[in-house]
Amino acid sequence: MAKRHNRRQRKKLHLGEFQEFGFTASARFTLEPSVDQLDALLDSFLEFVEANGMMTAASTSDKFDAYLISSAARGSPTEDHRQLVRQWLDGRSELAGIEVGELSDAWHPVEK
Repeated sequence: MAKRHNRRQRKKLHLGEFQEFGFTASARFTLEPSVDQLDALLDSFLEFVEANGMMTAASTSDKFDAYLISSAARGSPTEDHRQLVRQWLDGRSELAGIEVGELSDAWHPVEK
């Protein structure tokens, strides 16, 4: 039987009406980028993300990987945010094989 939580517990645990979502984005590099090119790509991506009301954890170790959430104190990105990120990544000539994941629970990911 599933444990029932009161409103305060649901808020603290990000459950029910307080559930928050995020999504992944990834791409591979078309050519091996230099450190300066990676820095410029990340700086540009961070500016784009912040300008569109989101926050991200991004990496460029062997490919471009990012996880995005809303920058609102309590909120989630929308389908429109996913499409904006896809369009931004599609517009970068140094990236290919772009994948943008579905919205999923940001606090309690489903293990595969």
